[in-house]
This record gives sequence, structure tokens and C-alpha cells, in this order.
Amino acid sequence: MNKILNFPEGYPDEDFRSVVYRYHIRAGNVSMDETNNELFDVKSAKLLQFPRKLSTLLEQLPFGHNLTEDHFLSNTWFPLISPFLPKERLSLVYNDILNGDGPKYVGRIVSQRQLPILSKEIKYCPLCVEQDYEVYGESYLHLSHQLSFIKICPKHKVTLYESCPDCGSSYSNKEQGSLTVIPCCKGIEIQHESVDEVEELKIKLKNEMVYFRNNSFNLSHGMLHSKIMILLGAKGYIDIKGNIEKQRLIKDLEGYYKRDFLNEIVGSKDTYLLTKTSLYNFLNPDQMTRFILLYFLVILFLSGSVKNFLDVLETFSCPIPFGTGPWECYNSICSSYEIGLPIIKCKRTYIYKGNFKGYFLCPVCGYEYARKWSLTDKENDKISVTEMGHLWQMKVKRLFDDGYKIPYIAKILKSKESRVRSFIKKIDMNVVETKIDATIENLKVRELYRAKVKTLLETNDNFKRIDIKRRAYKEYRWLIKNDNEWFNLVLPPSRGKRQPLDYEAVDIELISKVRKAAEKVYAINPPTRIKATSIINKLNPTDRSRINNYHNKLPGTIKELGLLVESIDEYQIRHTPVLFSKIMNSGEYRRVTFKSLCSHRKSYNKCTAETRKKIEEILNELQKNNP
Repeated sequence: MNKILNFPEGYPDEDFRSVVYRYHIRAGNVSMDETNNELFDVKSAKLLQFPRKLSTLLEQLPFGHNLTEDHFLSNTWFPLISPFLPKERLSLVYNDILNGDGPKYVGRIVSQRQLPILSKEIKYCPLCVEQDYEVYGESYLHLSHQLSFIKICPKHKVTLYESCPDCGSSYSNKEQGSLTVIPCCKGIEIQHESVDEVEELKIKLKNEMVYFRNNSFNLSHGMLHSKIMILLGAKGYIDIKGNIEKQRLIKDLEGYYKRDFLNEIVGSKDTYLLTKTSLYNFLNPDQMTRFILLYFLVILFLSGSVKNFLDVLETFSCPIPFGTGPWECYNSICSSYEIGLPIIKCKRTYIYKGNFKGYFLCPVCGYEYARKWSLTDKENDKISVTEMGHLWQMKVKRLFDDGYKIPYIAKILKSKESRVRSFIKKIDMNVVETKIDATIENLKVRELYRAKVKTLLETNDNFKRIDIKRRAYKEYRWLIKNDNEWFNLVLPPSRGKRQPLDYEAVDIELISKVRKAAEKVYAINPPTRIKATSIINKLNPTDRSRINNYHNKLPGTIKELGLLVESIDEYQIRHTPVLFSKIMNSGEYRRVTFKSLCSHRKSYNKCTAETRKKIEEILNELQKNNP
């Protein structure tokens, strides 16, 4: 590939298309498609707002140049858009820009129907055309003029035109890829527009967007979304449940900005701003590029300026009802009473206006109680017992069966007499539990059989009744006949009597299991990319089935899986040492470079510049250890 002799640098506020067109004029090519083919290996005469196959141009630049991909992208609005792109989509967009791969993600951003950022037409200020020619010897296309909402030149306060207002000649031809570099008319008499408050607001918005574009290099998508959410929380737009009050936010924006200004920037509330679809997707981190203009209005409304937004570190925290645990068990006959905090799960139910009710179930004795919590009274210690638990029930039955009176049972178990009496009335001791002969031999058999069943349950979390029956048939049959109440309390419910799943509890439990499964998969260092199925396959059959069949009821688990899945860039970085060893062992290379790596794995040609840099660092380190 031949090197080009020189390539022009951009003028202040020059559009990338204009830089390419000025090269076209100096190169003396007959048509723009010839220039695009030469610079980008693209057979088209069109000038794109964002480059494609930029790597082709970078490889042809003259020796000793200091131009980088960031330099060229600074002549576009891409630095403003990139922080709004999720990590994986940003990687695809970079591939599109550098290598021309993928389904033209950049074009989708430019041509979005709702809230477009950039104008579809190419606009010029006639006075800028004349002034630039006098100062630089050639005219050029101004980047800031191409914002969709800018209709007047911020500098000269005159209308922006697609054609010369004097002779009517078009300033550009998008199909043939031509722009203006020499004024067609000089000394144009043009009326200066009166700049009202709406136009002043649009110019201010333009300036804020320019500041963001020039100062957001280190702002990632996640950081941008977090800063916006923290601001919303600090300003009172997130309630105690974590819900964002979007409608109130939009209405406050309508009160803060001029109605005519809002209509021109984001449309009227009757057409777009307050539709159900837009409200649903607004503030969704995966849909941020659809609302870039609206986000800037929110940022200016909440922070006053983009500079304050980028510089100030706001803090926001939402109190967690009942805290994060663990919590104590108030059952005096429980082995953990006044010793430990056995309850690690709390089921929270929202009641009204910042009030919650929490349910706490002891895994040791089955005792469950409820408490209330509110923003105004966070130290409410009053509890109400909802279930005494299997341990209490068993002891009541045993003492009652042994002939003890209710007052004595209540005293021994530190319970109210009314509670003991109520429980005994609900059961028919002659039906629920067949009398076991009070012989020492039968008592020994019962305890022995119970112990075996308990051991099986403790060592096998997912055992069902059929599994117990297969492993301990004799004990199973004896207990179901002679110790039925204990049997039903301890064993999982039989088919047909299964209680509905507590999906919230299952979701919390599965998050932990998914993390551990992911750790095992990553520890193996598999040769292929780690996907969701790789992690799910490490779970037991029950958990796999729950994720596959009830994924819509397990939002936390699905989100965690998404975070744990290995991106293409992460896989390429992890797999680099393996490829290095393979290439070195082949004996064909004395030194492994990124180029030789790409010859073995063509997919590495598509990695981002940032990923390539990390891979080269790994290769250099590996090469040091393998001289």
C-alpha cells in the first residue's frame, strides 16, 4: 500500500467531511469516489459524517506524521456520542469506524428518526464561507453548524443555508461528494437575524455539547449513567423503592425550559416527549443513544452546566429498610437464641409512602416474625409472630402427647397459653400422628431412622421424597407410618402439594450460585469464549431448569449472568497467552507480534485499538520470558 505524500489537518470547528474533501481537491482526483477508494478502500462518492475503514487511511499516512484515529474523530461528533454507547456496542462501532465491519452501527446513530443529533442536510453560513476564505485561503464546512437544532450561525447571527442566498448555487452535493472551498459570490448582503431567547438557549446548548465533546475522553458509559442517576437521586427524583419519577422529571423540564425551545429540541409532549414508549426506554442504560439531546437538557437542568456535571462528585444513598442483616431469631427454644444471628434473608413488602413490612424466617427452627419500617421511624423494634415454626410445633405435640397440661407447656416453651391452645385445637393428634408405643426400643428406632433421613437431607440439598425413598426405603416407610407429622415437617413437600416458589428468594440465592459457577468456568480457562450457557451448565439440574424456565421472574440472576459473560475483547485478551504458546511451539516464529497473532486468528484484526494495545503489552511481557 503506497503512502500518501500529505494529508491536511483540520481547521477550527471543521467537519471531517470537509478535511477529506480538501485532500480530494489537492490530490487532483477526477471524482470523489476515486478519493474515497484511495483513502478508505470504499467505492462510493458520498462523504460520511463518521469515517468507515479509517485504519486504511492511517496506514497510508506519511512517515513521521502525528495523526491518530482520535485526531480524526475530533473533527466529528463521535466523541460526544461514544460515552452514551454501552461497552459492547461501542466496541462494534469502533470496529465499524476502523475496519468497516458490522451492520453500519455508526450510520444508525446518525440516521435515528427520533431526537436526531445531526442534520441530514449540509448547512453553511454565507459569511463564514467568505471569512474563512479571506483568513485561510479556502472555505470549509463547520462542524457546529451541522447540529440538527442549529438554524442560525452562532457567530454571525445569520440563517444557515444549503444554497447560496445570492445566486442560488448549491453549497454541496451529497451524491457526488462535493463541498464548498471557494465562495461562489462575494460581498453578499444578508440580513442578520434577531436572536430571541429560544435561539440563545439553542446556542448555549450547542456550547455545552461542544464542551462535553472536548472534555469527556475518560467518561465511560457506566460512569455517565451512574452520574445521571446519582444526580436524580440527590435531587429527589428516585423514591425509596428505587423507582425513577420520570413523569415528574419531564414536567419539571417543561417548567424550566421555554415551551418553544423544547418543541424544537425534543418535540412536543403530544408527539414524542411523554409517549409510553419513550418514558419506558428513557434512563435505560442500553437505550441512551436514543435520548442524547434529552439527557443534555436533564444535565443542564440538574447541574447548571456540563462542566459542573463532569467536575462535581455528587453523592446519593437510599436507606435499606431493616438494614442488610443478618438478623436475630426471637424464638427462646431455638439453638441460636441470644447466641447468633441465623436469619440472612428478609422479604420486604412496600406498603405506602416510604413504609415497608419485613418478614424474617429462621432457617434453624422455622420461626417467622414481621416488623414494620418507615422513613420517619427506622428504629421500630415491635415484632409480630407469623409462624412459630416446626421446632415449636414438634415440642408442643410431644409434651401434649406425654400428658402435660397447656399452662405447663406454655411455661416450658415461653409461649402464650392462648397460642398453645389454638395450635392444639387445629390438629387432631389421633389423626396427625399415630401413637408410637412408648417403649425404649421404639424410641431408639425412631431416633435412628430420623437421623439417617436428616443426614441424607443435609448432604444432598436437592433431594426429593423419591430420592429419600430410594436411598432409605425401610426408614422411609416406617417414618411415614409411625412418625408422619415429623416426616412431613422435615421432608420436601410431595408432588401436588408443592408450595409456590418464592422467586425473590430464589433469585437472590441463584445470584450467588451463578457467581461461584462463573469463577469455576474462568478458573478452567477454556479455549472458547465464556458465554451464559457456559456458566449455566456448571449449575445443578434444578438451578439450570429454573433459569431456563423462569428467567423472566429472576431479573437479578439474568442481570448477573449478563455481567459475567465474557465480551469478545475480554476473550481475545485472555486467550492471547494460549495463542502465544501455540505459535512459539510451532517453530515458525522467533518472535510473536500482533501481526503474526492475526495471521493465526483473523478475528483479532477486528479488535479495538485499546484491546490491541493491551494484547501487545501481554505479548511483550511473554516475549521477555521466552527469549
